[in-house]
Order: sequence, then C-alpha cells, then structure tokens
Amino acid sequence: MPPSTLGLTSGITAAFEVFFLHWHVNWLTPVLSLMVVLGALASVVTWIAGPIKGLLIAGRTGLLPVGLQKRNAAGMQQGILVPQGLIVTALAAIFVFVPNFSC
Repeated sequence: MPPSTLGLTSGITAAFEVFFLHWHVNWLTPVLSLMVVLGALASVVTWIAGPIKGLLIAGRTGLLPVGLQKRNAAGMQQGILVPQGLIVTALAAIFVFVPNFSC
C-alpha cells in the first residue's frame, strides 16, 4: 500500500483491509473498524468525565465561581458540563470539517 494513500483517519481501516484481504476474510474489516470506533468512544468518554469529577469536588469546597457550581437534578455540575460540551463539540467539528487536521 503506497504511503500517499494513507491518512490519519483512514490508515487503520486501509491496513485492516489489506491484511484481511490477504487472508480472504475481508468481512472482518468493518467488524474491527467498528470495534476501533467503540474503543475510541469509550476512551473519549473517560477523558471527558474525569475532569468533571475533579471539578465537582472542587466546586463542593467552594473553589469555583457560583455560576460553575450549578448542579442539575442528578447532582452533576451543569455549569461545567455545558461549557465542556460546547468545547468538545467545537473541537470535534474542527476535526470533521477541516481537511488534513491532526493534533
């Protein structure tokens, strides 16, 4: 596979495709690709939830401004979750819509 055809997001799928095609089990390409996506989502969820838990503890001690200490009915800090959700959404949109974007 020529390196020019590989990309940041498509490289692993292309590698799976070449490998599984060689062993005549190319039906495994979408299965493993789905597993990679699910693993990446699970990783992102922990990265997003981790800081929130720390800020929740900081907010309970009064170290955060009052606006960031707001909690919803479930006891989670809505004042932190909403800005974090907006930031994560903006970063995801940049990754999706900007060609050749890599961190």
